[in-house]
Amino acid sequence: MKKNVFRKMLKKVKLIEKSWQSLEDFVVFSTFGTEKHTMKIEEDILPFAGLEKAYENGIVKAIGISNFNIKQTSEILGIANIPPAVNQIELHPYFGQIKLKDYLAKNGMEVEAWYPLGHGNKKLLGDPLITKLAAKYSKTPSQIILRWHIHCGNIVFPKTRSALHMRENLEIFSFGLSAEDIAAVSSLDKNKPLFSVPDWVQKLALRFSK
Repeated sequence: MKKNVFRKMLKKVKLIEKSWQSLEDFVVFSTFGTEKHTMKIEEDILPFAGLEKAYENGIVKAIGISNFNIKQTSEILGIANIPPAVNQIELHPYFGQIKLKDYLAKNGMEVEAWYPLGHGNKKLLGDPLITKLAAKYSKTPSQIILRWHIHCGNIVFPKTRSALHMRENLEIFSFGLSAEDIAAVSSLDKNKPLFSVPDWVQKLALRFSK
């Protein structure tokens, strides 16, 4: 079974490699990091072992995990020969993931934020504090949030098809938030994700991923 899983993983990696000269990193996904999700050999552990093989063979330069909570990350670290370099998780001012971030830092792992802007959530982008800071720094709400991510040490890859938004995203390095303002944005944490997927969708996704 291990050989079959690795072959499938290697096939997917090679298909991607045809489009890219060099793969900087490759990530294995879990089921949205829910506490209810228990690590499964074929869905979580063996795919990661496949990534380790790809790393050892020089196919990828780094490997990581996504949506793994503390328990799942601990389980992976317990069996990994090559520790994951990064955990890609939902992360934004309304969902700071403080405990998970602290755990990852203690284990030498970086944090990459997906949904860094809450997928354009109107409440987040229109939060009174965010709009106040946007006016204070003469920036957009998105730029304030992305700059906050950088100050907090989060890796961010905001998705956009807009050339204007791309330019705005790059301009976040032209200014900085004060320590007081960084703390204020962090205080918005509600410890609740904005992204949710029904169980039936997760089960269907897993079924078609095999």
